[in-house]
Amino acid sequence: MRFNSDGTPDAGFGSGGIVVSNFGNEGVNALAIQPDGKILVGGSRYEAAVFRFLASGNVGIEEASVGENPLTIYPNPFSTSATLIMPAHLRGNEVLKIYTASGQLTQQINLTSDYCTIDRSGLCDGIYFYQLLDDDGVLGVGRFIVH
Repeated sequence: MRFNSDGTPDAGFGSGGIVVSNFGNEGVNALAIQPDGKILVGGSRYEAAVFRFLASGNVGIEEASVGENPLTIYPNPFSTSATLIMPAHLRGNEVLKIYTASGQLTQQINLTSDYCTIDRSGLCDGIYFYQLLDDDGVLGVGRFIVH
């Protein structure tokens, strides 16, 4: 799945921002973006497999920020848990949505303070994308790696 900088799916990439390939039951193990914008995805489908996707324009998502205030996830990559730090003025009705690399919503966390612990429970090794939202829409987007 590829997002625009405003957090919406990039309709110009795949079908509605999503490209689905069959890696079988094992899934994606590696992802790389070449200097020319092509996306390499490695994994297993009965045996090792590599797919290369063409991209036009910017690839992926912008690093997360809320206006001039950055969102920080550390450590990144992580193996047990990570902490998301938000600007202090964000407290109350924000929601953190976490998506797999294929665009499936895997976690939704209602936030009540300026930080949040992301537990890897239920998250397989891989790349994940997140959106930070409030009642007015998307505040920021980002990515993290679980290993």
